Amino acid sequence: MPDLVQQMFDEWTLDKGPLEQRISVFNHIRDIPYRVVPELGDLHEGPRRLIEFGCGSCTPKHFLLGHMFSRLDLLVKYVSFPYSWNQFQLAYPDDLRKLSENLPIEYHLACKVQIDNSWKFIDATWDTPLKRAGFPVNEFWDGVDNTLIAIDPIDQIEHSTAQERAEYVKNQKADWTEEDRLRSAEFYERFNEWLTELRVQ
Repeated sequence: MPDLVQQMFDEWTLDKGPLEQRISVFNHIRDIPYRVVPELGDLHEGPRRLIEFGCGSCTPKHFLLGHMFSRLDLLVKYVSFPYSWNQFQLAYPDDLRKLSENLPIEYHLACKVQIDNSWKFIDATWDTPLKRAGFPVNEFWDGVDNTLIAIDPIDQIEHSTAQERAEYVKNQKADWTEEDRLRSAEFYERFNEWLTELRVQ
């Protein structure tokens, strides 16, 4: 059976020049519907399973984006952005807003890519249908410039490799309590439901 990531890479880049290749890869990954699926967080299996599941969050999306951009001979770094879901400027339903209170700090992932000898932030998190609900969707990336960052970051931490990023988040979440994990799981279950509702409106 052919490697699924390789198969998608070939389909998305076939018969395109360098600029069109990276735009195509970005657009396809961006439009994988955002959904928090904990089992996709693995560095090695996450990108393949993201394609299989047909949905996923920022972590598998940007591990896949970084892998494919590296295949396009682009230098890639990974950037963690600590953030609070409660401070994210979205029009949450009341029940979801309540659930967003008292959550632990989370760690968004995006890529930093060297394009034309300049490092650019590239963020493919939110799929296009979420724009209507006010999500900062990067709808028309030109293949050259910085994109919007998907969340409202508190800070940013740069990682040279995907492995370094994975270890960083593992270490940060080692201090989470069982209550932290239960609250987060409850929030994400409702958040996923809300995104599904938004897409069918």
